[in-house]
Amino acid sequence: MMRKIYILDFDGTLGDSRGLILRTMMDTFDALGIDRPTEEACVNTIGLPLADCFVVAAGLSAAQGERCAEVYRRIFHDNNVPGSVPPFEGVVETIRTLHQQGHTLAVATSRRHESLDELLAEFGLTDLFSMIVAADDVTMPNPTPSRSTRSWRRSNSSRKRPWSWATRPTTSSWDATPGQGPAPSPTAMGSARSSRLPGRTI
Repeated sequence: MMRKIYILDFDGTLGDSRGLILRTMMDTFDALGIDRPTEEACVNTIGLPLADCFVVAAGLSAAQGERCAEVYRRIFHDNNVPGSVPPFEGVVETIRTLHQQGHTLAVATSRRHESLDELLAEFGLTDLFSMIVAADDVTMPNPTPSRSTRSWRRSNSSRKRPWSWATRPTTSSWDATPGQGPAPSPTAMGSARSSRLPGRTI
């Protein structure tokens, strides 16, 4: 069996964080006296740098976005109780199976290590990932390909080795990510139960 490299996003791919993110964003708007945008407007920003989420969702200035991000992080700590971000059904089993099959696994996300590391530990998956690249590891945020590129370079793998990038549907484009042709869909991730990995590949 040919071994592959799988680079996975976290939010919406490994962890079902939508509810927590929405609740914390709305709590942030309430705390600052800002009119709430629609849930759809907020959901469409998930994956962007945190301050940009508020700028895009509510049409705020960059300074207001930074203030929202500061308050969001404080409220997030209160809202993020154990179990508030569960893994999607089948994800834990799929990751373990892919690891047992000898594939290289990585996480590349716009989350910071502060929350990402806690969540991966809660899932019991930390030791199965060879690389974990978070927002505070890169200088260029989403939608630039710096996170996936860094994961690729850290793998020290030949560019001929097949790989897949799996992420949730987003308005961001990752077309510049290096790879060997179109990446397979999550349903094609080896013989593991990877059809249960939500999201898409780019």
